[in-house]
Amino acid sequence: MRATTLGSDALIKLLIQGSAGEPFHQLQLEPVAAMLNVDLPRTQQRRVDLVYRTVSGRQAHIEVQSSNDPAMPLRMAEYGLAIMRMHGRYPQQVVLYVGNDAMRMPSGFRMEGLDCQYRLVDLRDFDGSALLASDAISDNIMALLARLDDPLEGIRAVLGRSLY
Repeated sequence: MRATTLGSDALIKLLIQGSAGEPFHQLQLEPVAAMLNVDLPRTQQRRVDLVYRTVSGRQAHIEVQSSNDPAMPLRMAEYGLAIMRMHGRYPQQVVLYVGNDAMRMPSGFRMEGLDCQYRLVDLRDFDGSALLASDAISDNIMALLARLDDPLEGIRAVLGRSLY
């Protein structure tokens, strides 16, 4: 089951925000020191998925994407510049793909005077067993969308976990 069958990117954002840190680790990002405001002020209100400050003080941006969007490079450049305007520094950027189709978006673009690159990561490439081993239920649920040797056993483990 993929995230798109669950409704939208919003669920994954909530799961990441409730995480003990394993998704950030698997995205090869520094640990979170503080979640930041994701409302980017402008005449046209733009909202990015997740922006946070790392323990070393750097800004990072994760955009959860459930479809192959050919405009993703331009969106990421716009988001990165808006975050820089708001927080004073261009963020490290990752697009976390949660779609059903094979991921086939470009990881940036180059043009005269501008080079915008970001990492593309498919949630199916996450180590589901590490997410299942986490103490955070958010990580455990994300494990079901990641790579697991035995997905049925993963479902049993999550359903059998006490939520209290």
